[in-house]
Amino acid sequence: GVQTCALPISHECGHAILDGLRPQWLSSTAAPQTGALHEAFGDITAIFLTLSQFDQVEAIVAQTKSNLHDKTFLSDMAEEFGLALGRANGLRNADNDLKLSQVGTEVHSLSQVFTGAIYDVLADIFASERTSVRDDALTLYDRAAYLLSLILRGIMQAPVTNATFTDVANKMLAVTAADATAGIITSAQATSYRNFIRNRFSVREIVL
Repeated sequence: GVQTCALPISHECGHAILDGLRPQWLSSTAAPQTGALHEAFGDITAIFLTLSQFDQVEAIVAQTKSNLHDKTFLSDMAEEFGLALGRANGLRNADNDLKLSQVGTEVHSLSQVFTGAIYDVLADIFASERTSVRDDALTLYDRAAYLLSLILRGIMQAPVTNATFTDVANKMLAVTAADATAGIITSAQATSYRNFIRNRFSVREIVL
């Protein structure tokens, strides 16, 4: 259906966007994690494109009963397309528990560690921000937009060559702190978000 087509297309658009932002990340001498960041960004673009459409956000909230670790069309990248290729969980499942020691240096496999950490941070932020006085779909919609902004700014502040998962995550921590100082988020939100980032990356053996 439309979702099946949109996710692979948005993944490729993510590659194009990142190639414009960080053109040297795809050099022939790039480290495996740099290439993996490119693949992860493609998947992350597909996820956040879905979350930028409010009707899709409402469907996700309804389908998962606001538990993003429930199986959804959001975390299961291009499920129908993957099944057509004989894969049980689409092309790559964003909601995974993979650690660096469990994947090799092949960029698609390695990318799942970063994507999974980001997905967990998204789920943590959403769970922490839910209130009884606000619609869950609105909360997920605007917190996803903030997290995407955080990822993009982390990428823009990361090294122009041979960037690692640690580089981007550390810059995300710095940007979160700066946002609290600027009043974009509260100090309490910054503390929570920074803890989520540290915890989720650390459990995947990415040292910050």
